[in-house]
Amino acid sequence: MKNALIFLFLISTIHARQFTPQPFVTIEGNNHTISISQSYASQSPQYICWENQSGSIYRIMMRQIDVENGQIVTVDSSLNPLQQPNIEVSGDRIDIAWMEIRNDKGIIHYRSYQKDQITTDRIISDTTKNCSYPALGKEHIAWIQDSLLIVKSLSDSLFTLTRLDKGCSALSFDFYDYSDRFNLYYRKQNTSGSYIINLGYNKSQHDSVSVDTLSTTLVNDSPHSAAETGLSFREQDNGKWSVVAGDYFFRTYSLDSLTIVHPFYYQSTIVTVAGQTISTVQNSYEMLTFDITHNRQTDVYFWALETSESATDTINISHSTGIDEKPVMTVMPSIDTTYGYNVALFWEHTDSSGKTDIWWARDEWIISAIDKAKAPHPAHATLDPNYPNPFNPSTVIRYYLPQKGRIELTIYDQAGRKVRRLVNNIQSAGRHSVIFNAQGLASGVYFSRLSVNGIPVQTRKLMLLR
Repeated sequence: MKNALIFLFLISTIHARQFTPQPFVTIEGNNHTISISQSYASQSPQYICWENQSGSIYRIMMRQIDVENGQIVTVDSSLNPLQQPNIEVSGDRIDIAWMEIRNDKGIIHYRSYQKDQITTDRIISDTTKNCSYPALGKEHIAWIQDSLLIVKSLSDSLFTLTRLDKGCSALSFDFYDYSDRFNLYYRKQNTSGSYIINLGYNKSQHDSVSVDTLSTTLVNDSPHSAAETGLSFREQDNGKWSVVAGDYFFRTYSLDSLTIVHPFYYQSTIVTVAGQTISTVQNSYEMLTFDITHNRQTDVYFWALETSESATDTINISHSTGIDEKPVMTVMPSIDTTYGYNVALFWEHTDSSGKTDIWWARDEWIISAIDKAKAPHPAHATLDPNYPNPFNPSTVIRYYLPQKGRIELTIYDQAGRKVRRLVNNIQSAGRHSVIFNAQGLASGVYFSRLSVNGIPVQTRKLMLLR
């Protein structure tokens, strides 16, 4: 079952409250092709990595996202082109993968950075010409060689999947990447168009593989996966480009238990532009960033879902005379850990001389400070995403009631068993919040469900990481 609820928002030129563009990396040479770790407001430090080319030297660089302590580290350097770095953080381990072009062959490299030490370079694959850039998850690395999708765990067990055919590219791991199961998104090209595909693998279920087509128009590409927002990509239909976001949700049936029969995919069109081009889309925690080119000018934009039923205007972040493109974003710990997000966006800025550097903008996105006139309350009860997510051991769950009613807020595990009842009483209209302490529960995916007057309203996915 696939639902498509369409939202069309006009492009606005209003600046965010504190989003002030400024240089982040301006070292010699050109700095581009940014990758960013996705820790989602955890207390772990977060990092970016990128390509640097200065003269005939190619480098993969890394820096912690911290103005005072963000020392630039050279991960690798070579006379051969080093391309498309990926970076992920798992606990106190930083994983980095990239491709080296040597004698027209693509060679995939991998290193870990832990306790101020970089491990020995590991060559993951010495491949032929027909190889895609690597995609890095928290537990796996993947690439396409000829028509074969190859997935390798970072603990060295290797297995391959042959369900893909020619024309597949643009791999992206789902944020929830485990050692024995994972989800991959990718773009598949055939004679009728290009589509976004989800491939799921579960070793514990007899090495089961599921393949689902998620997009519906003829031109779809640039898939990117993140927690809460789930998936974002760009699509073209009748000459118009759009930014699309979606996620998997679960069906709720009875009043006393949650029965997970089969997840269904839900997607929304966030922005549609005519006479302009969208080339990059990335998401993080129900926020999106993308670039739009119009009249030879490219700018970076930001969009955030502040409640389940309303959204801010799309905001032009960069507003520069140069070319600002290929943005990435992440959510970091906020000063207000209950009602805010510390949002950081990074992008490639090319000035009039042709030099490319990395710029960034940062803002404390405080929910309690939203202008009430610009963020109307939804017409029915809504359950907001928990924050932070993933979490350990506590997270805050917020919800809105348009009128007084009997409220039940319950937590379920993946098997549909009730593990916590957080709220079970009559509450007044307005916004409410409750702290969910998962002490004593195992790591994994859980679901929060809001019911009003005995009727289930909404279900959200939570991730507990020990």
